[in-house]
Amino acid sequence: MITMIPCSKLEPHPDNPRKELGDLSELTASIRKQGLLQNLTVVPSPDSPDKYRIVIGHRRFSASGIAGLDELPCIIDTKMTYPEQIAVMMSENIQRNDLTVTERVGGVQMMMDLGMNVGEISGNTGISDTTIRRYAKLAKLNKGGMAQAEQRGATLMQFAEITEIEDDALRQEALEKVGTDEYRNVMYRVRAWRDRKARLPHMVEKLNAFAAEIKKADYSRYSWNQNFYYCDSNVLTKIDEIKRRKGTAYAYIIKESNVELYEERSKHDDAKEQAKREAQERMKARANHEREIAAAFKEMRSEFMKGLSLKGHETDALRFVIWDLTRREYQYCPTTHGCFAEVFLHSEPKEGGTGSIQIDNDAIFQFPEKRLLLGAVLAAYDRIDVGDMSMLDRYSGKPKENTATIRELYDHMECMGYNVSQEERDWLDGSHECFTFPHDEEEDAK
Repeated sequence: MITMIPCSKLEPHPDNPRKELGDLSELTASIRKQGLLQNLTVVPSPDSPDKYRIVIGHRRFSASGIAGLDELPCIIDTKMTYPEQIAVMMSENIQRNDLTVTERVGGVQMMMDLGMNVGEISGNTGISDTTIRRYAKLAKLNKGGMAQAEQRGATLMQFAEITEIEDDALRQEALEKVGTDEYRNVMYRVRAWRDRKARLPHMVEKLNAFAAEIKKADYSRYSWNQNFYYCDSNVLTKIDEIKRRKGTAYAYIIKESNVELYEERSKHDDAKEQAKREAQERMKARANHEREIAAAFKEMRSEFMKGLSLKGHETDALRFVIWDLTRREYQYCPTTHGCFAEVFLHSEPKEGGTGSIQIDNDAIFQFPEKRLLLGAVLAAYDRIDVGDMSMLDRYSGKPKENTATIRELYDHMECMGYNVSQEERDWLDGSHECFTFPHDEEEDAK
């Protein structure tokens, strides 16, 4: 039987799984025009004898209040148990796909807390047993974190994937990153963590048969032998196949992604290693010295470009701009230092940029024919200038395989009026003193 009940005697159910009612504007407009055409289902309130708690119809109740209705048609159910109330609210919203994953998980957990088993929940809500179990597993995730993740586009399958993560810290990080570009990286680390957990104990057992665990490598005593990675499915076989030298002591260090194996040095090895380290230091010093020289040449070029006049060099300037736009580096990675148009059209340097030329757009556009060409030249140079303009590799100290950009830049700048110094020419052809620094006769002889 339908009973008209004043709105003042109706209250929302405190455990309604649906926390957000959504946009009520259309429903409110419809109720204002036609009245409330569908009744609410309510139960007596356990807190107030003269009030009723809504089980079905929360959106209609809120919209009716906005529309100004004083009383609403209701069916009063006096036999519905509390767990059944939760199940009815769940079923009603799920059938209309109104509940988020977070709300569904909360509803299932609530029914389980009230003593309902999977079969009872399934029978009362119409949700399959499998889905109920999946929601129950998701209940161990932080509800606030789930709600935020859903707003970022996280799916039910991703939530299920996260619940399978055994490590608490990684599980929480995955929940925080799901729905972002960083989620894939987190899941990669999860797989690495699982590989480590599964294989490390067996690796240690095999290594202990011939090596001792150490916490830090003493390079005066040990030299690196090889690495064993947890992600390698054949890692145990590789440990078995190690070719060990008779009478040589071995040690290993457990790292985050691998185990490093070391072998004890012989006296002969110590001398060889010392010579190797000294050679590496020489190459490092050479690279640093060359970079200082390159930086000085870069300043010289930049000073010329700041005062550049294209009078008589218009054609050369146009060739320079076209060369920059058609360079291989530009074609394959146009956004490495900002696209050409972006650099040209913005007078303020980008945050973190290292370009040396600032373009005055106002001045450029006062004289379009000449100034636009000048602006294009400066923008092109500035885009090249932010790159690494040295001739030696900063790590190995050896000559770079490809220095064509530097050489071609000098060719174009010389055509536009730049006077290349003899020191710069020596640097370009490899005869500069920086390529033999430090000046060690033995090293030069090699």
